[in-house]
Amino acid sequence: ERDGSGWRRRVGQLVVLGRHCFGCDRDAGSFMASLRVFSCGTFSLAMRYTSEVQRLIGWLKQVFPQIVHWFDDPASVMVGSLLLRWPTLQALQKASPKVLLKFFTQHNCRGEELIRQRIEQIRQAVIATTDEALMLTGLLCIQNSIALLEILRAGIDWTPSLPRFVRVAWGRVRDSAQP
Repeated sequence: ERDGSGWRRRVGQLVVLGRHCFGCDRDAGSFMASLRVFSCGTFSLAMRYTSEVQRLIGWLKQVFPQIVHWFDDPASVMVGSLLLRWPTLQALQKASPKVLLKFFTQHNCRGEELIRQRIEQIRQAVIATTDEALMLTGLLCIQNSIALLEILRAGIDWTPSLPRFVRVAWGRVRDSAQP
């Protein structure tokens, strides 16, 4: 829901839930304002995350296009770790099959057939470009994107804190409404 309608609907549901759970039908303006700021901030992080994923994929397509084909989610933690350890196809091809098997297993890629296919594809892959300027720029931008995605992932992982936020924000509204 790129237009944000899902976020607006969820905020509306939380306001209704807050009123029912906390037994307050009074004007909940400050609660709604707090919830709006909280949800808009999270929505902004999600949009920045999406933008950064697109930037990462754009650079990968130019300097290391095989990654986009080998992995369902090029912005995953596993792919980020792989790219930080082996930033180029040449570096990845120098890794032994045993090291690659260990890496994939440590990153919860347990399908033996899938791992075998990936290792075979790595061995057969051909470099996309020999343009040194493009490679250097691409590698720097990919590393920056991986670092930013890690930070944004941490900021987006707000779901466990949402119920606590609702309780605290709604509790403040109720406390301020009491004489």
